[in-house]
Amino acid sequence: MQAIHHSATVFTLVGLLTAVECEALIAEAEAHGFEPAGVRTADGGQKSMAHVRNNERVVFESPHWVDTLWQRVRAADLPALDNEIPAGLPRALRFYKYGPGQRFRMRERGAPSGQGRRGDLIIEVRLVLPKLLDERSKELLREFGRINGEDVRKELAERR
Repeated sequence: MQAIHHSATVFTLVGLLTAVECEALIAEAEAHGFEPAGVRTADGGQKSMAHVRNNERVVFESPHWVDTLWQRVRAADLPALDNEIPAGLPRALRFYKYGPGQRFRMRERGAPSGQGRRGDLIIEVRLVLPKLLDERSKELLREFGRINGEDVRKELAERR
């Protein structure tokens, strides 16, 4: 696993999970079922606000995955955020699914507006995964991973 630091507080952990682990984790999230994601309100509740967030989310507890992720994450060279060292992960895993045109707006986290305030930051993520129509396609991808191993991820990391 390799940590790529993009800034003092932003980093990517390349190779945190294998392709097979990613597939298993995505399958588990899909099995729990995604629902429209709400937005946390001032009273601590959740409210559907499509003008802020219009994606889907699933939250579930999985002690096995939380432990696996934490054991790997804590072995990485993590930066201290606000002078605090990470001490663990939350019990629940949270997955967000975005489709074309779905977004998340972070109020007053965008570029300065020139009036002492900041504009909104609208995040639109586009991640396109191949549609696996049959078991043979899945097996070919697994075989590609076995043949190429971690070198593929390492090469991608070195390009950045």
